[in-house]
Amino acid sequence: MGCLCSGPAATHTITIDAPIELVWKVLTDLDHWQWNKWTRLEAQDASIGAFGKMKTSMDGIGHWKTYPLMIEEISDKKKLFSWKVQLEKFGLAVESHRIQLSDEWETKTSKCEETKSVRKTKLEYKIIYSGFLSVLGLIEPKRKRNEANGACFIKALKSRVEKLEDDQNLIRSYEYVHINSDGSAGSPTGETFRI
Repeated sequence: MGCLCSGPAATHTITIDAPIELVWKVLTDLDHWQWNKWTRLEAQDASIGAFGKMKTSMDGIGHWKTYPLMIEEISDKKKLFSWKVQLEKFGLAVESHRIQLSDEWETKTSKCEETKSVRKTKLEYKIIYSGFLSVLGLIEPKRKRNEANGACFIKALKSRVEKLEDDQNLIRSYEYVHINSDGSAGSPTGETFRI
């Protein structure tokens, strides 16, 4: 999908307040990327070598531009997802997108001096440009828009995943108490259940 001539690169790093497994699940579920208004990937399946389309909306209001893409790597073990997009015909300008997730732990101490470790995810999103037009700097306006788009994309991912994590924590915090036919609380056996 282009020559090996390397041009500029951009890196965005963000910390997400959720476990890596949840971030990975949302990131690799390409059929459900409606949570973001800037980037959509469409591929027959999320596997190495799969071809498809990347749609970008520079304004975030649905004016989509479409580019051919190929998934380069998707590794559950490494938590690495990368794809390549042809910006210009004949590989004259190519973007390589690489998202790497890693575990982060934060130790928190409460007012009562309880210490607990909180699991987070570090996300590094790198966009590497290649092709003759990239090397010569002839796609500079497009590159700057795409980098801003990438920053919006990972902020939307962070927001989506953290909302899901908050929702899951809320569900786990509620106790489910069965209401008996006489209106009393508790299950017929007197048990209380946690969701």
